[in-house]
Amino acid sequence: MQLSKQERESLISAVFLLLSIFFFCSCFLINNKGIVMQSARLMPMMITSVMLLLSLVSLIKNIRAGGFPGPAKIWHSIKAGLQSESLQSTLLAILIVAIYIFFGLAYLGFYLSSMLLIGFISLFYVRRIKPYQGILIAVLLTALLYVVFRMGLGMNL
Repeated sequence: MQLSKQERESLISAVFLLLSIFFFCSCFLINNKGIVMQSARLMPMMITSVMLLLSLVSLIKNIRAGGFPGPAKIWHSIKAGLQSESLQSTLLAILIVAIYIFFGLAYLGFYLSSMLLIGFISLFYVRRIKPYQGILIAVLLTALLYVVFRMGLGMNL
């Protein structure tokens, strides 16, 4: 079961509205020193207020134009989408990058985790190269990053 264009846009507007509310409430975690017009909280509150207003207007407009899908229709659409190979490969790529950022960089360091990421991508996503070439590319590219940033620019990644 697929959602119509208006139902998709209504759902996206609702998600943006929830995100806007979250970001707006997060603005109150920023320390407020001095007067309101000089506060570090002012600009984020202005931006999130506009974001909140626009997403609310968009949600109302989309609901009036095409309605809002029910929970069963949303669930069937998600289930059908997850069975799509293109969505599965996209989600896998997002998962790989998330693991690299949240776990690899934190626990293994930049160079080792980058070498593993480059090696994994070249071994499993680039079909035209042989495994030893993928490993060699990962090692050489990571060494190039080390030479450029650590030795050449003096930056510790």
